[in-house]
Amino acid sequence: MPTAPDSEYEFVSQEWLLAELRSDSKSLVILDCRSSNEYGESHIRDAVNFSIPSIMLRRLAAGKIDLVSTIKCRELKNKICSNYKENLFVLYNELYGVQQHLSDSTLSVLLRRLTQDGCRVVCLEDGFSRFKASYPEWCDSCSELLETTGTLPPAAGPDPLPLMGLRSLRISAPPLHRPHRSCDSLSSAANSSTDSSDTDDRCDSSLGLEDDKEFPVEILPYLFLGNAANSEDSQALARHSIQYVLNVTPDLPNVFEDLGSIKYMQIPITDHWSQNLASHFPQAIEFIGK
Repeated sequence: MPTAPDSEYEFVSQEWLLAELRSDSKSLVILDCRSSNEYGESHIRDAVNFSIPSIMLRRLAAGKIDLVSTIKCRELKNKICSNYKENLFVLYNELYGVQQHLSDSTLSVLLRRLTQDGCRVVCLEDGFSRFKASYPEWCDSCSELLETTGTLPPAAGPDPLPLMGLRSLRISAPPLHRPHRSCDSLSSAANSSTDSSDTDDRCDSSLGLEDDKEFPVEILPYLFLGNAANSEDSQALARHSIQYVLNVTPDLPNVFEDLGSIKYMQIPITDHWSQNLASHFPQAIEFIGK
């Protein structure tokens, strides 16, 4: 696997990747770093889409979350965790050569993070488009999977799109008859990975809001959406290591502010169409990023 000129990272050719795909290597993990829509239209066979929201990408780059915490599919999580440094990660996007990691992209962040973790990681030198042009039979689309089998792959559950990142996360609480972790505030600054429960078997993007009768819910790793009652529950806040609370109300108190154990930011606006919520986004994003 050669190292490209002017780059400290390794690149692999499309011919090399084809040989690995044909050999059905068990240690190969192919990560598609394009958008979910691009992945859905076409992707390299067996590739997993790594498309996450910018706030998670920044936290991953800063070392505040790890790669495993972005994965909700238990099968994929087990594969990566069990042989994290033995797996060979192959990353690709639409760019080629050194352009792939010189830009501030998902691929460049993921490449740096995996390298820092001591993992074996390479980039597809020619990018996806050139691979597809040379080997279209080794590329799949999500619609083709449905048309060919009539069902979705077992590991993908009801949504065959990404197994990692935003579309693998659900803004929903598990059904009441199933065991689950409760989620208890707005923003958590815990440093350890969020454990998956048995309810993470599904790799889907369903919001499931019709099933949600209670808040709070975990919308991203360490980021919770809650209500007034949740923010006053000291035991729940402590249980989930909640250290930051973003209070988006004009009148609800910052209950534990005087104790010093929880840091607050209050945006005093009401839930009304006339309120300019967007003007508060920069400071809110900065606060959540802590």
